[in-house]
Amino acid sequence: MNKIAKPLVVFVAAGSLGFLAFVISLVHGGPNWDAILQSPEFTNDFVYSTTPGERVTHVVKHRRSDQQISSSVVLPEAIVAARQKQVQELRAELTQLQQDNERRRPQVAEAQRHLALDQQALKARSDRLAEEIAAIQKTEADLLALQAAKAAEAQQVFKVAEERRNEGFRLKNVLELARNDAYVNEVQKAALADELVRLEENVRRLSRRNEQLKSELNASNSQAPATTATNTP
Repeated sequence: MNKIAKPLVVFVAAGSLGFLAFVISLVHGGPNWDAILQSPEFTNDFVYSTTPGERVTHVVKHRRSDQQISSSVVLPEAIVAARQKQVQELRAELTQLQQDNERRRPQVAEAQRHLALDQQALKARSDRLAEEIAAIQKTEADLLALQAAKAAEAQQVFKVAEERRNEGFRLKNVLELARNDAYVNEVQKAALADELVRLEENVRRLSRRNEQLKSELNASNSQAPATTATNTP
């Protein structure tokens, strides 16, 4: 506030002095009154009009308040009166600004003191936040490293699982082949059992036939001597 007020006071003072010098030069010189009436310095603050009659009256009113500032049958007199009113207003505004500036000096000093305290507090908080951010970044880096390690472990587990799954498929195929071989063996075993039964039946039949032949042979042998004895003279 103090930095803004000082230049503003200087600017208003310089403008007032410049305007005063301009008015003095207009009074003592030969100014173009019509140009003054149309200048932005005049039209921004005043409204000019004329009142017809036996003698034309020049009236100048304040634009914002519509208050009559001057009225004269002489145009320069009306303009100079308006300019003097403008100078008075500028001086009053300058005085008010100077008073406001002086009144606000303690407030500015108090605000600067609070600003210094706030800056210290903000710096302390900024340092704490920087430490917290550093700690968070370290934790994030640790978590990323742990995540990478876990990802590597998971990849290894997936690899082992893939190998075991392939091994399971291989063993399943081996088991399926073993089951097929077992089934073939069972079929062959049943066929061999049937063949064994058939062979055993043949052996028993041949054994009976052998016994029968032996019996017939023995019977033939026993009858042969008796026949021989009968035929002897």
